Amino acid sequence: MLRWGNPDKAKFRFLPFGGLIEESGTFDGNTIPTKVRVGWYFGSERFDSEGKSKRST
Repeated sequence: MLRWGNPDKAKFRFLPFGGLIEESGTFDGNTIPTKVRVGWYFGSERFDSEGKSKRST
């Protein structure tokens, strides 16, 4: 999705933002994400190299 922001401290603008489910687990029959990665520049090389903003474990 496009998100309003300025992660590189430039002018505020709409930039790609998204996330990936990297791992999941099943607990009591329910499967949920257990490791996710979200950040700016989703869908580009910048997402992998610098766009990571949150990681849960």
